[in-house]
Amino acid sequence: MRNPVIGLARWVVRNLFSWLLIVIILVAGEYARKEYLTLEKKKADIEAMKRGEFEILELLRNLRMEMSNRVTRLNNVTQKELGSRIDDIEKEIKERSSSSSITSVVFNSDDNGLFNFVFNKARIELLNQERAVLLDLRSLQERRFSRDLGIATQKKLHDEHVAAWNLLQANRMQYEEVKKSAAFYRDFGRRFASSEFQALNKLNDEYQLLFNKNQQKANAAKEQSDLLNRLRLEVEDFTQRVSQFKSLESGSALSDFQNQLKAKEADVDSHWITKVLNPALDKIPTALMILFGIIISPIVIKGLFYFVLAPLASRRPAVCILPKSVGAISGGDDYSPIISGNTKISAVSIPILVDESQELLVHPEYLQSSSIDGKISTKWLLDWSYPLSSLAAGMVALTRIRATQLETVIISSTKDPLSEVGVIALPEGSSLILQPHSLVGLVYRRGGSPKITKHWRLGSLHAWLTLQLRYLVFHGPVKLVLKGCRGIRVETAGSGRRINQAATMGFSANLQYKTFRCETFSAYLLGEQELLNDSFAGESGCYIYEEMPHFGKKGGLTGRGMEGVTDSMLKIFGV
Repeated sequence: MRNPVIGLARWVVRNLFSWLLIVIILVAGEYARKEYLTLEKKKADIEAMKRGEFEILELLRNLRMEMSNRVTRLNNVTQKELGSRIDDIEKEIKERSSSSSITSVVFNSDDNGLFNFVFNKARIELLNQERAVLLDLRSLQERRFSRDLGIATQKKLHDEHVAAWNLLQANRMQYEEVKKSAAFYRDFGRRFASSEFQALNKLNDEYQLLFNKNQQKANAAKEQSDLLNRLRLEVEDFTQRVSQFKSLESGSALSDFQNQLKAKEADVDSHWITKVLNPALDKIPTALMILFGIIISPIVIKGLFYFVLAPLASRRPAVCILPKSVGAISGGDDYSPIISGNTKISAVSIPILVDESQELLVHPEYLQSSSIDGKISTKWLLDWSYPLSSLAAGMVALTRIRATQLETVIISSTKDPLSEVGVIALPEGSSLILQPHSLVGLVYRRGGSPKITKHWRLGSLHAWLTLQLRYLVFHGPVKLVLKGCRGIRVETAGSGRRINQAATMGFSANLQYKTFRCETFSAYLLGEQELLNDSFAGESGCYIYEEMPHFGKKGGLTGRGMEGVTDSMLKIFGV
């Protein structure tokens, strides 16, 4: 008797587990939602900061151009005008510095003053650069003035040096003349008057004074020349610094802003949602292409088979395995010969008579009842000559029944409610091409074995399209027990009959067999019909088919997957 306490405990545990699972799902979902919203907020901040950075750079570019043009215009103005502009710049720098404290700032895209702050800081740096250039420009003008004044002073000193040199030369000529006169008088033993000696000494003293003065003028001229050289170098240096103003950047004005932008981008890139979503998003185009290929490939292949290969095969000659064999077949409950028309030979269960000269091989699943007097044993394979075919067809571990007198064995499916069974008899000389997967049993001469032959048709396009390259032929005398979904029918071929290829179970070996394309492409494309219909022609032969082929098997555009591949491989070997 069922214990209500145990049932209640199981119900409580089951519902408690369900409640915990729901709580976990809700918590995880809320966490993921918040993380996603945070990530989207960071992405929005990054986009806003990038737009702001672009706008700031554009404004600074225009500002630099404006300042550069202003510096160019002020290049030739007076010192007073330069001083006035420098005072204006210092005043603006002071005002901007006091209105916006340049300290640490937390950058946020929601802060409307952020970009004004960054632009203001960059403008201050550019104003400092402009002030430095204007100070250099003022110094340049002072150096130029000093240089021009030095050039005039140098000319004056040069003239004074030339005048002193001329006086020195005149003194030296006068001194030489007086000295020559003194030498003349000395040669004649005369003495100079004291006034002449005094004049000579005076000229000599004047020479020393003039020489010293000339040396002083020369030294002054050299010092002035060195000063002019230094002024020339300073002018060139200041000129170069002024000319380079256009190439100056805004310095570190955007460094904090750009560092914050890079940090936000790195944070977004390292987020676990980004690491999950980005690879998936990157693979979406490839996945779509693969999906498109998966979808379109069956359509293309089916189109090729339907419009090209199938019409080509229908124009090829028919296949006839054993044209000289007999096509007589008996079937039904009374095993009456099938001469014409359509005959159903199956039922949910059928009796099979087995006498002492015969033995029955049947799949255990289809053995419903038998006499207790008969001898029952196991035969592991249908035919040891075809071990792989027997294994693939499921004809292994068969039940063998040998009767001591005429007995009745009831054959019926014990597992498949839609399966019916039927018996056909092949007389001596008759042969039947049969797919072994439809076979569930045989009745043949005791002590012997059923005769089975194989026939390959590698040169037939019909065989390649149907993937049935090998045909297994059963030769009489033998009775074949077959299974079929919803029933089995036998029809005579006559002048020609057509049937759904998926329903075909077998046909007389003397029939002309070929394939025809199904009527509509849409039915074949959607998996509602097989590509090919089997066609049989011959006055003395029959073909066998089941009434509901492929019950429960997958159709549609994608086919039957690995199951279809396996069936195709088995069909190649006639199984």
